[in-house]
Amino acid sequence: MLLGAALLVTGLLGAACGRGEETTAPVVLDGSPRTADDEGVITALDVPGRTLTLDGERSYQVSEQLRSFSALNLSIQPLADAKGAYVQVGLDGRTVVWLGRIAQVVPTKPPRVYYVGRFARVEDSDDGRRVVFGEGTVLALADGVEPPAGAEGEVLQAEIDPAAHRVVALRAP
Repeated sequence: MLLGAALLVTGLLGAACGRGEETTAPVVLDGSPRTADDEGVITALDVPGRTLTLDGERSYQVSEQLRSFSALNLSIQPLADAKGAYVQVGLDGRTVVWLGRIAQVVPTKPPRVYYVGRFARVEDSDDGRRVVFGEGTVLALADGVEPPAGAEGEVLQAEIDPAAHRVVALRAP
Protein backbone atom coordinates (compact mmCIF):
# COMPACT_ATOMS: atom_id res chain seq x y z
CA MET A 1 0.00 0.00 0.00
CA LEU A 2 2.74 2.47 0.96
CA LEU A 3 4.77 1.63 -2.15
CA GLY A 4 1.67 2.11 -4.30
CA ALA A 5 1.03 5.52 -2.74
CA ALA A 6 4.66 6.52 -3.27
CA LEU A 7 4.50 5.48 -6.92
CA LEU A 8 1.23 7.36 -7.36
CA VAL A 9 2.69 10.55 -5.85
CA THR A 10 5.84 10.18 -7.95
CA GLY A 11 3.71 9.68 -11.05
CA LEU A 12 1.53 12.66 -10.25
CA LEU A 13 4.55 14.85 -9.65
CA GLY A 14 6.58 13.83 -12.72
CA ALA A 15 7.66 16.80 -14.88
CA ALA A 16 10.67 18.39 -16.58
CA CYS A 17 13.84 19.60 -14.88
CA GLY A 18 17.36 20.70 -15.79
CA ARG A 19 19.45 23.86 -15.77
CA GLY A 20 19.18 26.42 -18.54
CA GLU A 21 17.69 24.29 -21.30
CA GLU A 22 14.45 22.74 -22.43
CA THR A 23 14.12 19.29 -20.96
CA THR A 24 11.57 16.55 -20.87
CA ALA A 25 12.95 14.20 -18.19
CA PRO A 26 10.52 13.70 -15.30
CA VAL A 27 11.28 15.17 -11.89
CA VAL A 28 11.88 12.29 -9.52
CA LEU A 29 10.77 12.74 -5.91
CA ASP A 30 12.67 9.89 -4.33
CA GLY A 31 15.60 11.86 -2.91
CA SER A 32 17.40 12.10 -6.25
CA PRO A 33 18.95 15.55 -6.70
CA ARG A 34 16.66 18.08 -8.40
CA THR A 35 18.60 20.84 -10.13
CA ALA A 36 16.31 23.77 -10.82
CA ASP A 37 16.29 25.86 -13.98
CA ASP A 38 15.56 28.98 -11.93
CA GLU A 39 14.79 29.99 -8.37
CA GLY A 40 13.70 33.02 -6.43
CA VAL A 41 10.83 34.66 -4.59
CA ILE A 42 7.41 34.58 -6.23
CA THR A 43 6.61 38.30 -6.39
CA ALA A 44 3.59 38.09 -8.71
CA LEU A 45 1.17 35.25 -9.16
CA ASP A 46 -1.83 35.12 -11.46
CA VAL A 47 -3.38 31.70 -10.91
CA PRO A 48 -6.32 32.15 -13.35
CA GLY A 49 -3.94 33.56 -15.98
CA ARG A 50 -1.38 30.83 -15.23
CA THR A 51 1.65 33.12 -14.84
CA LEU A 52 4.19 33.77 -12.10
CA THR A 53 7.08 36.17 -11.67
CA LEU A 54 10.28 35.49 -9.74
CA ASP A 55 12.14 38.33 -8.01
CA GLY A 56 10.01 40.91 -9.82
CA GLU A 57 12.07 40.24 -12.95
CA ARG A 58 11.46 36.90 -14.64
CA SER A 59 7.96 35.94 -15.75
CA TYR A 60 6.90 32.46 -16.75
CA GLN A 61 3.81 30.70 -17.96
CA VAL A 62 2.57 27.91 -15.67
CA SER A 63 1.81 24.52 -17.15
CA GLU A 64 -1.72 23.21 -16.78
CA GLN A 65 -0.05 20.04 -15.46
CA LEU A 66 2.16 21.90 -12.94
CA ARG A 67 3.63 19.69 -10.21
CA SER A 68 3.85 21.90 -7.10
CA PHE A 69 5.37 20.35 -3.97
CA SER A 70 7.20 21.08 -0.73
CA ALA A 71 10.96 20.75 -1.21
CA LEU A 72 11.18 19.64 2.42
CA ASN A 73 8.76 16.71 2.56
CA LEU A 74 7.65 16.38 -1.10
CA SER A 75 3.97 16.85 -0.22
CA ILE A 76 1.73 18.36 -2.88
CA GLN A 77 1.33 22.12 -2.34
CA PRO A 78 -1.20 24.51 -3.88
CA LEU A 79 0.18 27.23 -6.12
CA ALA A 80 -2.49 29.74 -5.03
CA ASP A 81 -0.79 30.55 -1.70
CA ALA A 82 2.82 30.53 -2.93
CA LYS A 83 3.25 34.30 -3.38
CA GLY A 84 6.15 35.48 -1.22
CA ALA A 85 7.72 32.01 -1.07
CA TYR A 86 11.23 31.20 -2.20
CA VAL A 87 10.89 28.46 -4.81
CA GLN A 88 12.83 26.42 -7.31
CA VAL A 89 11.31 25.74 -10.72
CA GLY A 90 11.81 23.30 -13.56
CA LEU A 91 11.14 24.74 -16.98
CA ASP A 92 10.16 23.49 -20.40
CA GLY A 93 11.10 26.52 -22.47
CA ARG A 94 9.42 29.46 -20.66
CA THR A 95 6.81 27.27 -18.94
CA VAL A 96 7.07 26.15 -15.31
CA VAL A 97 6.35 22.42 -15.15
CA TRP A 98 7.45 21.78 -11.56
CA LEU A 99 7.76 24.02 -8.54
CA GLY A 100 9.51 23.07 -5.31
CA ARG A 101 8.62 25.39 -2.45
CA ILE A 102 11.62 26.02 -0.18
CA ALA A 103 10.13 28.40 2.44
CA GLN A 104 8.63 31.83 3.05
CA VAL A 105 11.04 34.74 3.18
CA VAL A 106 11.81 35.96 6.70
CA PRO A 107 11.55 39.78 6.65
CA THR A 108 14.82 40.43 8.48
CA LYS A 109 17.45 42.91 7.32
CA PRO A 110 18.72 41.52 5.04
CA PRO A 111 15.87 39.11 4.19
CA ARG A 112 16.60 35.42 4.64
CA VAL A 113 15.09 32.03 3.78
CA TYR A 114 15.71 28.95 5.93
CA TYR A 115 15.64 25.39 4.64
CA VAL A 116 16.14 22.41 6.95
CA GLY A 117 17.02 19.06 5.46
CA ARG A 118 19.20 15.99 5.77
CA PHE A 119 22.67 16.86 4.45
CA ALA A 120 23.97 14.47 1.78
CA ARG A 121 27.03 16.14 0.24
CA VAL A 122 28.65 19.16 -1.37
CA GLU A 123 29.43 18.86 -5.05
CA ASP A 124 31.18 20.97 -7.66
CA SER A 125 29.38 22.05 -10.81
CA ASP A 126 30.14 24.25 -13.80
CA ASP A 127 28.47 27.18 -12.02
CA GLY A 128 30.00 26.70 -8.56
CA ARG A 129 29.58 24.54 -5.49
CA ARG A 130 26.21 23.16 -4.43
CA VAL A 131 24.83 21.47 -1.36
CA VAL A 132 22.67 18.40 -1.95
CA PHE A 133 20.12 17.31 0.63
CA GLY A 134 18.70 13.81 1.09
CA GLU A 135 15.25 15.05 0.07
CA GLY A 136 16.65 15.97 -3.37
CA THR A 137 16.92 19.73 -2.88
CA VAL A 138 20.04 21.24 -4.45
CA LEU A 139 21.13 24.76 -3.44
CA ALA A 140 24.07 26.90 -4.59
CA LEU A 141 26.68 27.73 -1.94
CA ALA A 142 28.21 31.16 -1.43
CA ASP A 143 32.00 31.29 -1.49
CA GLY A 144 33.57 29.97 1.70
CA VAL A 145 30.46 28.19 3.04
CA GLU A 146 31.22 24.69 4.35
CA PRO A 147 29.11 22.15 6.20
CA PRO A 148 30.09 21.28 9.76
CA ALA A 149 32.64 18.45 10.02
CA GLY A 150 31.06 15.00 10.04
CA ALA A 151 27.66 16.31 8.92
CA GLU A 152 26.87 13.56 6.39
CA GLY A 153 23.35 12.28 7.09
CA GLU A 154 22.71 14.94 9.73
CA VAL A 155 19.91 17.51 9.66
CA LEU A 156 21.29 20.95 8.76
CA GLN A 157 19.80 24.39 8.32
CA ALA A 158 20.68 26.27 5.15
CA GLU A 159 20.43 30.04 5.48
CA ILE A 160 19.70 31.39 2.00
CA ASP A 161 20.20 34.93 0.73
CA PRO A 162 17.15 35.21 -1.56
CA ALA A 163 18.68 38.08 -3.56
CA ALA A 164 21.89 36.20 -4.35
CA HIS A 165 20.26 32.74 -4.58
CA ARG A 166 23.06 31.35 -2.43
CA VAL A 167 23.37 29.52 0.88
CA VAL A 168 25.31 31.90 3.13
CA ALA A 169 25.47 29.59 6.19
CA LEU A 170 25.08 25.86 6.76
CA ARG A 171 24.74 24.69 10.36
CA ALA A 172 22.96 22.41 12.78
CA PRO A 173 19.49 23.80 13.57
